[in-house]
Amino acid sequence: MQGFCSVAYWRKEQLLPQKYKMKNYILSLLLLTMAMSATAQISGNGSGISVNPVTPPVTGATAHLTDPSSYNISRGLDEISKGHYDKAVSYINKELEDDDENGQAYLLLSDIYYQQGQYGDALQNASNALLYLPHKQKSNIATAYYVRANVYMDLKDTLQAINELTAAIKSDPSQEKFYVKRGFFYNMMGKDDKSLADFKHLIKSKDTTIASMGYIGLGTRSINMKEYGDAATYYDKALELSSDPDVFSRAHIGKAISYAALHQIANAADEYITVLRQQPDRENVPSYLAQLADSDFVAVEARVRHQESVTINKSYWHNMLGMLYEQTYRYRQAASCYRQTFAVNHDSVTALRLAHCYSDAGMPDSSLAYLDSVKSKDDALFKCEKIYMLGYAGRYAEASDTLTSLLRIAPDQSASYELRGFFSMMQRNYVKAMKDADMAVSLADRSPSALMFRAHLHLIMGDTAAALPDFKRAQPVLTDKMDGPLALYFLGDKPAALSQMESLLRSPSIKPDDIYSAVCFYSLINDTSKAVDCLSRALQMGYRKFIQIDNDPELDKLRKMPSFNQIIKEYRNK
Repeated sequence: MQGFCSVAYWRKEQLLPQKYKMKNYILSLLLLTMAMSATAQISGNGSGISVNPVTPPVTGATAHLTDPSSYNISRGLDEISKGHYDKAVSYINKELEDDDENGQAYLLLSDIYYQQGQYGDALQNASNALLYLPHKQKSNIATAYYVRANVYMDLKDTLQAINELTAAIKSDPSQEKFYVKRGFFYNMMGKDDKSLADFKHLIKSKDTTIASMGYIGLGTRSINMKEYGDAATYYDKALELSSDPDVFSRAHIGKAISYAALHQIANAADEYITVLRQQPDRENVPSYLAQLADSDFVAVEARVRHQESVTINKSYWHNMLGMLYEQTYRYRQAASCYRQTFAVNHDSVTALRLAHCYSDAGMPDSSLAYLDSVKSKDDALFKCEKIYMLGYAGRYAEASDTLTSLLRIAPDQSASYELRGFFSMMQRNYVKAMKDADMAVSLADRSPSALMFRAHLHLIMGDTAAALPDFKRAQPVLTDKMDGPLALYFLGDKPAALSQMESLLRSPSIKPDDIYSAVCFYSLINDTSKAVDCLSRALQMGYRKFIQIDNDPELDKLRKMPSFNQIIKEYRNK
């Protein structure tokens, strides 16, 4: 069983309802961790990175409202520009008290609600704006459609977003940003001919920043079509046209993806480093650079070390080296780099990274010590991290108690019961574990994770027949998951199960945690020799969760084997 291999998913997505997901440094770090630890997905472009680096930023309506119709509208517009939405709404409501058919007031409200994520209100007020705006206010009418387009895009309804943008363009063809957005939306939908038309329109613009976005769009389209040389040429053209910081970063990120797809990893690394030299806080770029290390660690490490040697901001590049090492499971080396950063900054983000590295390196005492230096210990997300670390430290009772305190806040989270059941399982309290497993399934009866956890428990308790219904319900959605072969095996299709596991193990993106799951699979089906082979491979790749290995009941069959104990002894202190 993956066990704690699935805790990262629980920790970031399942434990807390949305209102508890606070915007603080821990949340930012969790998002960074997710980007670093997730298996790099190849989205048909061969780059190893599933990202559209050039989606244009959302622009609110307020900057484009023309000819304010009254004092209250002007004051509302001014307050919005300062970010004072409550004051802005007060002025706008005063206007609506005098004139409840003022289209500009509804337009401003639609944008405010959009910026605050209140999509229903944003759509309703944009519709009111379209109803009441005079026909001659073509720019404002177009902007109302644009707000609606942004809402639908956030709601993942790309087709309706395109329809709204087309209406905006029809109302006011002069607003070139509409073509920018629509071109990228067409690109995302694979409508290459339509995206090409919009991007060709943009490159004729007299506004060099708009024209450069047209070339960036052509570059992204070329990546989608696997025309990587053409993509780099288009990105270079964008850089020639505009010195805009956003164009600069998007173009270099696009070039990096193109180089990575051509397996020119050193060149790709240089492009990301170019961005980071100018914009060290550019979102996601550090994790993109770290992901390149999976393809050519030596080349990427050399580039980062060179940058460290020639810059005065050595702490930043120490941290970047740490990310490279962590990405490639060199946890002790990563911790060494992070310690250098922490010695300078004493910041909570680096402390949390150190806690994770030491946890993954099988050094729980050091992990918990750094975790205790993190601020905001009353924060619910800190408690999530505490649970995570306590579990890896084998302090299952403490982890369970902390999790129980969070369940009082969010009692309807299936994955939290699943995890608490896991803690009980590791303590061999199977009755208590099964109680939580049943609760997890009752709260999410279609959750493959909850169903497979309960099935695992039944197997450990020697009741294969009881596991079969859960295997049957979970198996259809497990075809590319490490638990899929186990369900197939016990449902009677042993050849398919073994073939699927071998295929998963051949994946170039497989991680040590995945291989540990294979150890459990082979142990449960009594192929102890294969189980030990997989354990050796996981340890060679950097798996060091020895407390997990020592306590996992699914490995009981292996512990009497001399080869198993010899491998553990060999790697325990490496």
